[in-house]
Amino acid sequence: MTGKNIFFLSSDGFPTKKNVNLGIFTFEQAKALKNYNRFLFDLSTNKTNKIFIDEYQELKIYRLLNSKFNIIKILKNFFFLKKIFKKNKPEIILSSFLNIRNFIYSIFLDSKKIILIHGSDANTKSFAKKIIFKFYLNKLDKIICVSNYTKKILLKNFKNIKHKTIVIHNGFSREKLDRIDYNLKKRFSLKKIYILTVANLVPRKNLSDLIEIFYKINLKYKNKYHLNIIGQGSEKEKLKKEINFYKLQKNISIFSNLSDPQIALFYASSKYFFLLSKNYKHEFEGFGIVFLEAMYKKNLIFASKNGGTVDILKNKKNSFSFNVEKLNYKKRIIDEFFGLKKIKNFKKK
Repeated sequence: MTGKNIFFLSSDGFPTKKNVNLGIFTFEQAKALKNYNRFLFDLSTNKTNKIFIDEYQELKIYRLLNSKFNIIKILKNFFFLKKIFKKNKPEIILSSFLNIRNFIYSIFLDSKKIILIHGSDANTKSFAKKIIFKFYLNKLDKIICVSNYTKKILLKNFKNIKHKTIVIHNGFSREKLDRIDYNLKKRFSLKKIYILTVANLVPRKNLSDLIEIFYKINLKYKNKYHLNIIGQGSEKEKLKKEINFYKLQKNISIFSNLSDPQIALFYASSKYFFLLSKNYKHEFEGFGIVFLEAMYKKNLIFASKNGGTVDILKNKKNSFSFNVEKLNYKKRIIDEFFGLKKIKNFKKK
């Protein structure tokens, strides 16, 4: 490629077995930077050097491994970057997350600086981080938030940056969802109706509530439905125990490390998409690319009114949103919405 140089600083920037979803998301961001020579610095906490990327990869990759937050390693990486920057003279340094590593790596280098703010990184509760981030944000040339809610939280926490803060919603790859791997097709029965969720298996995604809701739906509708959960994270074993508790081993499946074409098959084979995220500590849903993917594959969507989700699903006719902070929201999903003819007769077109 020819063109200007842009350096893309990322954390866990490429798909690995540990961090598939975030990696794909970052890779799609980097791919979208057209007309630039792009150098991606993958500031990964994953110790493997294996990088899982698709055939369209056009980045020059430097993987800077950090097993833990280690100031000596960070300083070594900083001088390494400075040497490469001096040689390539980047016009822009684009940081993909608001964190201390990206602050150290970019703030003292002479280029225009842009940052992408996703969600919870805008809402740190650490006093020390707030001081550092305030200095960092004031030095940046442009701040891009992925949703209006993210921008609102950021401006609430950090003053005097409104003039350079804008909202650009995340996109998604149609190409990725159009390439379907049918080798797992045998997992889908014509006698079942499939519900899908794609999410990191962490408390903020509220998957325990989803399993409880699904249990009651299946009781009401006599095992008519099957729930597929695609993701990985700290709550995986906890969720498996809950599935066993409700005796849903034959009705709920958890998949990790699926390829893009395999995930595309699950979207295409599902009728409903559920993601009922909630605020957890300082964390919230920044945007939710999976909703765009589910809409593209004509799934009927059940979502929470959490964070940037509102930006996506506002006035969308094939979606239902709930306030998950209200005690009766689970009952509403089960009784009211699954009783509506509009939902029971919903067909993908």
